[in-house]
Amino acid sequence: MFKTYYTGSPVSLEQGTESVPDDGKYYLLLDGQIVDSFRSLKKAKEAYRQLLADIDFEPEAKEAEVDGEEIRRRERLAIDHYRVSDYWYEAHYHRSGGKLRNR
Repeated sequence: MFKTYYTGSPVSLEQGTESVPDDGKYYLLLDGQIVDSFRSLKKAKEAYRQLLADIDFEPEAKEAEVDGEEIRRRERLAIDHYRVSDYWYEAHYHRSGGKLRNR
């Protein structure tokens, strides 16, 4: 089952849903009516984008609300990622070589 659409848009791309036959094809729908069908998802998505452009549909842009706590959490994650990356980058300098024992 596959379905993609924008809220408020009359266009949708579906596969294996109640609205379209379950034959493995991707169906392009406009106002609930089948406009075209495609065997590949890539071609179906291209046609979907083209149809959205043809009807001049612009999805509503949502502003992300990020508070101070979220910013601090993201900064901590970035710092931790840097520390782990740096540790593994430098780790081979601190390993001791030498003979293998008990072999």
